[in-house]
Amino acid sequence: MCQDYVGLAIGCLRARGVSVQAVLGYLVRSPDGEPRFEESQPHAWLATWDPSAGWIDADPTTGLPPPSRHVVLRRGHDLADLQPVSGRLLASEAASQRLTVKVTIVKEAQRT
Repeated sequence: MCQDYVGLAIGCLRARGVSVQAVLGYLVRSPDGEPRFEESQPHAWLATWDPSAGWIDADPTTGLPPPSRHVVLRRGHDLADLQPVSGRLLASEAASQRLTVKVTIVKEAQRT
């Protein structure tokens, strides 16, 4: 559903002359305060260009201000540019495929 909202928002903003890009990543789910990710569920949002501030992210699906709970994987012109994995599976009807994603948040060391 997030990709539908982002695709619609990008189309509307570009029709108004706004510079916009699509962003793909993961949304942190942490109701108990501990960072946690939904397995295999990438999340999409968008960014608009402000000449004085640069790219400003916005999430039309959740309303949360990125990067508060967002981890960026890729940025691109539109959603078709962002698919982290693509391809075809040619197999019998009995074949199946499973993809699991695990993301770990690592605190960045302080620079001296």
